[in-house]
Formats: sequence, C-alpha cells, structure tokens
Amino acid sequence: PSMRQPAIVRLSGPRKPAAAPARVNAAEKLNSFIHVFEERLRTVLDPSRTGLTRSEHRLLAALAETRGRLARDVALALAIDAGQLSRMVQRLEGQGLLLRLPAKDDGRQSPLALTAKGRAALHRAGRAVDDSVAKLLAGMPKADQQELARALAMAEALLERAK
Repeated sequence: PSMRQPAIVRLSGPRKPAAAPARVNAAEKLNSFIHVFEERLRTVLDPSRTGLTRSEHRLLAALAETRGRLARDVALALAIDAGQLSRMVQRLEGQGLLLRLPAKDDGRQSPLALTAKGRAALHRAGRAVDDSVAKLLAGMPKADQQELARALAMAEALLERAK
C-alpha cells in the first residue's frame, strides 16, 4: 500500500516571479543608499545643532516658500499625518515661530505663516545644516566630491524620469 505524502502548505502566499537581476541590483543599491543617506541626514539635522526637528525644519521651510498655506495642503505636500502636523503647529506657534492667519472662507482651516522669529530659526537651522554638510564633505578629496555630485545629479535625473 502506498502512503500519500502530505501536501506542502505555503503560509506566505503564492511565490512572486523573481525580478530581473539588474532591477534587483538597482533596488538593493537604492535601498542601501537611502539607508546611508538617512543615517547621515540624522547627523546633519540633529535638533541639538539646528534647534528644530527634521519635521519642524521641513514645515518651516514649506511655509517660507508660500505664505498662507493651509495646514491640510502642507500635510499633503510633506506627507505628514494631520494629527502630527497639528501638534507641530501648536508647538511652533507656542514658540512664536509661526502663526495662524485669519481664515477667509472656512474657520476650521487657518492659513499658516512664518513669523520673523520663525524665519530667523529657519535661517539658523539652514546654516547649521550647511556647516554639517561642509564638515561631512571636508574629509573627502575634491575629486570624490565632484564624483559624488555627478552621481547624485545622475540619480536625481533618473528618478525624475521614472515618475
């Protein structure tokens, strides 16, 4: 009497077809770059150096570009959760770095704007970031800096083209 072998059950669902090796390599390289870049960015945008968290810096920079942006538009542009943005706005408003302007149409949506103190904080943070980037690059030979600049420009162009 022959015994049937039990069926093998896959818990992870159907197997996906393997990606082409070149595509896998590009994805791995991009993920690796993002990881290294984020590690360096944490150092560059350290709140003890800039006086602002990375999210606060991004928010103030977005408001510096356009006065009177609605909070929901800023949240969408920066991919920030509405609750997180609300807490940030409250904290930065309390520090006198931004203010809510009177709403014209909808009292529930106040336009946001930087104050002079907010612009100064953003400027200081920008200088701290520039100094940190300069220190990061200072240990790199000029030829390597030029190669890095070319590689970043190429990566940016390729990613833009892939949109």
